[in-house]
Amino acid sequence: MWDWARALGLESGAQAVRRSLSVTTHALPDWVRFSLPDALWVYALTFTVIALQRRSSPLVRAAYLMVPLVLGPGAELAQAVGLVPGTFDPTDLWLSSGALLLGLLPLGFDRGDVRLERDAGSNPARVAGLPKSGSEPLDPLLGRADAHDRAVPQV
Repeated sequence: MWDWARALGLESGAQAVRRSLSVTTHALPDWVRFSLPDALWVYALTFTVIALQRRSSPLVRAAYLMVPLVLGPGAELAQAVGLVPGTFDPTDLWLSSGALLLGLLPLGFDRGDVRLERDAGSNPARVAGLPKSGSEPLDPLLGRADAHDRAVPQV
C-alpha cells in the first residue's frame, strides 16, 4: 500500500506520520475510522455534482446524481447481495446514505422561483432561491447576489 511513498522517496516520512497517528486508532470509534471516510467522499461528490449541475434541468441533475448514489449506498447494497466483492456493513450504508442526503441540501435552497437578470454592464444572469420573507435573494453556493442584479419572477 505504501509503494507510492517508496517510489517517491518519501517512505520514511510517510511511515513517521503513520506512526504518529497510530494513537488515534484506539481513541476513535470504529465507525469514525472505517465508515466516516467513505461517507465524507459520498457527501463531497454529491455536493460537487449539485454545485456543478445547479443550472441543469432536473432530469440532467438526477442523471448526474446517480453517480454518488451508485458509488455510495448502491455499492454497499451491491456488497450485501454479492454483486461486488466486499463485506456489507450496515454502518457504511447508513452513513453513506446520510451523507448523500446532506449533500442534496443545496437543492432545497435553489428553488428556481426567481430569475436574476443582469442590468447593462453587470454579471451574467444567475439562478438563486428567494427566501419566502421577500428579502434580498441569496445564492446558497456563492453568497449574496450582486448589487447590480435585480430579482424578476419567472413566468
